Amino acid sequence: MAYSFAVIAGFAGGGRTALFPVAIVNSFGGTHMAAIFGLSNMVYMLGNALGPVIAGTIFKATGKTSDIYLWAIGTFTVSAILVSLIRDERPRSSG
Repeated sequence: MAYSFAVIAGFAGGGRTALFPVAIVNSFGGTHMAAIFGLSNMVYMLGNALGPVIAGTIFKATGKTSDIYLWAIGTFTVSAILVSLIRDERPRSSG
């Protein structure tokens, strides 16, 4: 289970770092890229702050680390699916 987590977390983290700014520019244009990226990073940091607290709570409740890995794998999978749904929202010129 730890190896599965490492692979999925690696793809999720690497994909977010490399591809998320590109997805923002492709979807919304470069004009508001910094504002959107800054807001998304605030949410990301909130997750980084709450993740250990949630993991500790799960461990205290179950006494198993495998449940923490399952929770993390599920969270990364949902995040990857949501990011894959980003589409181009910029208006197209007809000229």
